[in-house]
Amino acid sequence: MEIANSTLFTKTDSWYTGSNIEGKPRGFLIYLGGLDKYRQICNEIAENGYKGYQLKSTEAIK
Repeated sequence: MEIANSTLFTKTDSWYTGSNIEGKPRGFLIYLGGLDKYRQICNEIAENGYKGYQLKSTEAIK
């Protein structure tokens, strides 16, 4: 969010922030830190056994 807030993305009305849907809370869900950093974060999470995440089988959804 720190990177996003330093851009115009969060300061304009667009579908990036959800402002195209009346009544929808504004937000910004796109990661702007770069692919290398994103992959590093994902790899660290996987190496730590997804600590802090609750994983469920899709079989439970059926």
